[in-house]
Amino acid sequence: MNILINMQSFDDNAIYQELVTLSQKDCINKIYLSSSLMNDVPEDLIDKYSKLKKIIILKTNNLFSINNMSDSKFNMHEHFLQDESYLHTDLLSSYRWLPISKRKDNDFLSFSMVFYYDVYNYWNNFFNENLIDFVIQLNEEHSSLDSILVRVAKKYKISNIITSRPVGAFTANSEEYHAIYDNNSESYMAVSNHLKNSTPLDTNSDFTVFSKKYKSSSKNKFTTSYHKFKHLIFDHKISTSLKIKNLYNTLLNKTITYFLLFKQYYYVKNIKKHYFKLATKKANLNVNYIYYCIHFDPEAATLPKDNANANQLLNIRILASSLPDGWKLYVKEHPHQLNHKIYFGYLLNQLHAVDNFRSKNFYNYINNLENVELVGLNNNHQEVMKNAKFIASNTGTVFREASYLYKHCLTFSKNSFYEMLSNVHSVSDRLTCTNSILKYSNEEITNENVDKLFDGFSVTITDINNISSIMLKEIFNIHKGICND
Repeated sequence: MNILINMQSFDDNAIYQELVTLSQKDCINKIYLSSSLMNDVPEDLIDKYSKLKKIIILKTNNLFSINNMSDSKFNMHEHFLQDESYLHTDLLSSYRWLPISKRKDNDFLSFSMVFYYDVYNYWNNFFNENLIDFVIQLNEEHSSLDSILVRVAKKYKISNIITSRPVGAFTANSEEYHAIYDNNSESYMAVSNHLKNSTPLDTNSDFTVFSKKYKSSSKNKFTTSYHKFKHLIFDHKISTSLKIKNLYNTLLNKTITYFLLFKQYYYVKNIKKHYFKLATKKANLNVNYIYYCIHFDPEAATLPKDNANANQLLNIRILASSLPDGWKLYVKEHPHQLNHKIYFGYLLNQLHAVDNFRSKNFYNYINNLENVELVGLNNNHQEVMKNAKFIASNTGTVFREASYLYKHCLTFSKNSFYEMLSNVHSVSDRLTCTNSILKYSNEEITNENVDKLFDGFSVTITDINNISSIMLKEIFNIHKGICND
């Protein structure tokens, strides 16, 4: 059996040991490892994994580097070139990982588009040339290297597993919850008994405060920086003069990056002022309304998986056109999106790209729609939820909160984890929105067990540093298509 595992956390002793065990199984012939951020993985870690028996590292490219794509012939047929509906969201999800200092080197349209087709061509050729029995996407689909991989694998009818996170990653005083999705059958998989959820979230859980588990210690930051600079300083294959040049360029780029990030910081701060200027300070809760909670952007939970509906202005536009007479649509920003103070502590990756997802006109557009109001962040979130006829969004913790309150929900996400709840209804256009609103607006919810869903279909993880190894082990525990010698 040949397995392809796509992951991010190479700097993880637990996943390394899990792969050591896996490589010793007689039923395994080859284990291919790839990463959507492969070019960010230090050379010493790549060497470490490459020395394992049966392990083959795929040095796939991303927007940081364009060296390897020309190694393979471009042989995609016209059908694939003309019929890729995920093109825009795949481009945007890849582009958002570029450090802000690199944007000037990569135009969003022409270069990024041909890069996208190169990635598609790469995976198409890979599956043509290698007999792969099983594909595991061991993290959210962060870029086109991830999303195209799972789509092409499905096209080749290869067993194909994706892991996802149904609850906000940073919820204070909570564990991580991860689900396992079978991309071939398009269904979530029940988890094994020994990893059931033990401490459920409820309506008293604080979903706006970050968990301290995610705050990097000074030691971790130093270790990360050391790994990045190690090969520049100690690589014996390059001359001293080249080492100095590389180190100089790296430090210069880091300085420029932080300067530009400070500009982003003040950009977010100014956008926040504009939002508060437009938003209703106290929403009228005595009318019929749908409450749309904007999902945080950029975020792998929606991008690129939700395709066109990853564009939340589009979702809001559709909902506004679907409102019954006399109804309103209240729209409230995600509590972290405009909290400029937390970007340097927790959301540094997002700070690079936040201006691609929010602008003054983003909120102006919403504010100009008929029967739509921006809701100020000072409005009590729980109270607005309790009085709403429907809760709408893409995915995320808000649906768990709403389900505890016995509220009907409208999800714009593709294959949302929460669709397994009877009160969560999938929508994508005006027709599906209108039908769901008419059908469920007067239907009461009396018996929706949210905790039962999480008990049966999510893995509870308290050690967030070992997520990849825990999930890999669980996938092998529950998937019958993998050998278990």
